[in-house]
Amino acid sequence: MNLKKTFVALAAAATFSGAVAAEELSVAATPVPHAEILEFVKPKLAEQGVELDVKVFTDYIQPNIQVDQKRMDANFFQHKPYLESFNEGRGTNLVPVTGVHVEPFGAYSTRIDSLDELEEGAVVAIPNDPTNGGRALLLLQKHGLIKLEDPSKITSTASDIVENPKNLEFKELEAATLPRILNQVDLALINTNYALEAGLNPTEDALVIEGSDSPYVNILGSQSQLNFLPEKHTDFIFATLAEEFGFLGCASVLALYAAVIFMALRTAALAHSHFGRLAASGVTATFTLYVLINGAMVMGLAPVVGVPMPLLSYGGTVMMTVMIGFGLVQSVRVHRYTEVTSGKGAFV
Repeated sequence: MNLKKTFVALAAAATFSGAVAAEELSVAATPVPHAEILEFVKPKLAEQGVELDVKVFTDYIQPNIQVDQKRMDANFFQHKPYLESFNEGRGTNLVPVTGVHVEPFGAYSTRIDSLDELEEGAVVAIPNDPTNGGRALLLLQKHGLIKLEDPSKITSTASDIVENPKNLEFKELEAATLPRILNQVDLALINTNYALEAGLNPTEDALVIEGSDSPYVNILGSQSQLNFLPEKHTDFIFATLAEEFGFLGCASVLALYAAVIFMALRTAALAHSHFGRLAASGVTATFTLYVLINGAMVMGLAPVVGVPMPLLSYGGTVMMTVMIGFGLVQSVRVHRYTEVTSGKGAFV
């Protein structure tokens, strides 16, 4: 495995170790390079207590079907536009967990050495799924062979071509079959994983290839659990805080949390009624547990379970829950103050 693939594999290891909460993980993947990457990171995950089971599929349909039917936990083979198109077309509710790497899309030929050599009426084969077919057309448009009605539409089809100076003939075929019919057409636009399986070297054999700015990052996909998965910008808000404000910023936030917890515990300890002590103690324990779990999750000491950081993570539900809890604690404190002012005790 070359150096670039090694770095990709290590990135995947970090991705899975951050996203996996179970001791066993089954992942559906296409053979090259996805299954290879997973096999490479399997020992790393085993060290972290996660048993990785990789099932190899040679098409782009079954990996999503298997996950949707809960036969597999996740899959690793597709980019987000394809996933969104699949959900829309099949009525599934699969969600992207995180991006892993980009596989540049390329144009290949056994008959010509450059796109300038394409003759009038040349046959061009492209994938027949909406997103990869559109991706192929966008690449051809970028190199001046065609012009699309909407130059930025990622689900464009051959019927959306408004200018075709060389009268190219487009054949839409299953993506996996394109390498096998490469010698039967003048040009074929092939996904990198299928190109690699066919022994093609994208950086050397492709006539043109997507640049590093390609938006088609390959993702780890999974089924939605009650339409929810942890979101980096809210469940990992403490990590963002650390990046922006450093150690002092984190220390200040933790100190404020400690002050809130201390005041709540003090209210519980000084409560006159048994109910008041239990209510204040329960709210404080819940608040403290949320802070500890989220902090451990961000630092990699606990699995990613979607527990928010109180008062920092956005969302109406978590804010409402915290405010109700604080309302109970404040009620206990105010009740004690009322007793003091009526001469039933001493307010401390």
